[in-house]
Amino acid sequence: MPRLPRYTPSGRTTALFFVMAIVVAALAALVAWPYQRLVTWVPFIYINAVVYLVFAFVVAVCAMAAIKIGRNRNRMLGAIVGAVIGASAIGASHWFAYRHAIAEVTAELPAGAEDSPEVQAAMDEALTFGTYVRARVDTGWSLGRSGSSGKGDLTGLFVWLIWGIEALGVIGAAAYVGSQVEPFCEACGTWMKEREVWVRTDLDAASASALAHVVSADELLRPPVARDAPSRVKVAYTTYVCPTCASPGYVTLEKRWDEAMGDGRPSAAPIKYETKKETLLEVVELSRAQLAQLDAARGQAEAQPPPST
Repeated sequence: MPRLPRYTPSGRTTALFFVMAIVVAALAALVAWPYQRLVTWVPFIYINAVVYLVFAFVVAVCAMAAIKIGRNRNRMLGAIVGAVIGASAIGASHWFAYRHAIAEVTAELPAGAEDSPEVQAAMDEALTFGTYVRARVDTGWSLGRSGSSGKGDLTGLFVWLIWGIEALGVIGAAAYVGSQVEPFCEACGTWMKEREVWVRTDLDAASASALAHVVSADELLRPPVARDAPSRVKVAYTTYVCPTCASPGYVTLEKRWDEAMGDGRPSAAPIKYETKKETLLEVVELSRAQLAQLDAARGQAEAQPPPST
């Protein structure tokens, strides 16, 4: 079956991208400081999990900023840089925690003792990063109120496992975001403008799903069909168009429908619905004439009277 032409990244990048990679990696490391302070201050893993998700999201946004500002169109390079940004954030978080632990020990010394060369030498020998890691593994996290020993419910191997999940999550999220390349106009050297131009409601579920298998772009641009009743399925058309030149654009189709939540058993409570989404086609190339045809079909749909409910 013939395949519709789609956007393929050129694989190019810019010198600015490498500069942005260094800047963003440093920024992600700085973000690790408040993250580590929060997870150190709060000993409960449930709260730490929420803080962790926010941290991973912020690091992923940092990776996206490097891609966008640096105009990188190389998926592999973007994934590698994203992984480096994530690793910088994770490494910095552990280093900040280590330095915080040293500061706590120093604060308990008698006044002026920290200025003694002998005390400094003893602390440098005793309070190594390895010592901190062993102490943190022994302390762990609490699922509730910690006991009198100060130990949490999750210690030892569980700490290593959680650290591994933490690192894989942050690094993986940043690498994934770094590998994503949206349509880029090579002639103008700029990202194409993304815009949802049409949400059609004239197709039934079967007709909407069939759009995923079309062999001609013209089949995506057929005029809307008048319906006696509103369809339960929507198809969203999102275009990518260069804002400065007349190069071809691209379109992505997404199927949307509402699905009842719950286990299906009868209930007196009102039924709640959840919007489901499915990508039918992604970044299919359209000529400027076809983009104009899409705009005309959208205008025709808007001019039709709404179906009776």
